[in-house]
Amino acid sequence: MVKVAEDNGRNFLLPKKLAIQATEANKTVIEQMKAASVRRSAKEKTEAEALAKQFEGLEVKFLRKSAKAISCSDRSRPAILPRR
Repeated sequence: MVKVAEDNGRNFLLPKKLAIQATEANKTVIEQMKAASVRRSAKEKTEAEALAKQFEGLEVKFLRKSAKAISCSDRSRPAILPRR
C-alpha cells in the first residue's frame, strides 16, 4: 500500500486503473490476490522441478552446416569469407 497525493490518485491513477482505493473490502481482495499468487508460484515451481527431473541426464546435440574453412597463407591480407 502506497500513499499518494489525492489529486494524483483521483485524476491519474484511478481512471487508468493503476490503483484502487484502500477500503477494507479492497484490502481483503488484495490479500486474497497475494495468497493466490503465492499458491500459483509454488505450483509452477513444483511443475518446473518435475520437468527438470525428466531432463536430468539427457544429452542434446545440435548439428548444423558450417562454412568451408578458408585459410590465408599471407597474414598481411585478411581472409575473404563467402557471402551467404
